[in-house]
Amino acid sequence: MIKPKTCPLPGKIRVFLFLLALLAGCAGLDSEPSSPAALLKEGKGYLRVKNYESARTVFNQILEEAPDSKERVLALRLLADSYYKDELYEESKLSYRKFRELYPTHRFAAHALYFQAMSDYRQIEIASRDQTRTHNALEDFNRLITDFPKSRFTKKAVPKVKECITEIALNLLEIGKYYYRTQAFQAAIGRFKTLLENYPDQKFADEAIFLLGESYFREQNFRTARRYYRHLLKKFPTSEFAQDSRKRLRKKS
Repeated sequence: MIKPKTCPLPGKIRVFLFLLALLAGCAGLDSEPSSPAALLKEGKGYLRVKNYESARTVFNQILEEAPDSKERVLALRLLADSYYKDELYEESKLSYRKFRELYPTHRFAAHALYFQAMSDYRQIEIASRDQTRTHNALEDFNRLITDFPKSRFTKKAVPKVKECITEIALNLLEIGKYYYRTQAFQAAIGRFKTLLENYPDQKFADEAIFLLGESYFREQNFRTARRYYRHLLKKFPTSEFAQDSRKRLRKKS
């Protein structure tokens, strides 16, 4: 077999290509990593396009490689924001808490506390008996209102406090009604009394008062039952439960 002849490159061209490759290699060796400011800008860009995972990679790079840089504070807050926006609420809660522990008086502290509360708020399950997240959110919203009264986040927190209180009270009502239906009247009494003592101004307070009276009535504690029927008629004379309360009061036993 006859092999095709190869044409070697002219000497000057070979030398040029060699020098070009050498310069490229040297440039790679001399190149410096991106500055914290450049990385922060890059991470913000990822956040804008909702590429949260890439944003977290960049923010974590700042925290690991430039722990003393001025960009660290914002990188930590934006890292928490990326978790929150990605609906990874457990991770965002921990990150916001870490921010507050490190920078309790920073101008971003109110932001961190509000979204720490929101991380629990977003996980509230209305039908769940376990209202731990609701209580946690309520505690953090109240702390925000107390510690940062002039913050723009405080205005957002105020209605959230009312929502959390209503949720906790409604949960107590529903659990009490469950115990009432299953004739566990002492357990029902405990839930209704807790609701009325701690959250007395709810729009469904009349129902709680009536069912509390009914629970005592079923337990044959007629004297206490009548006290709650009278209380209902005095406080809510136009309640839908008023007529049934009057009927109970007309009975001798």
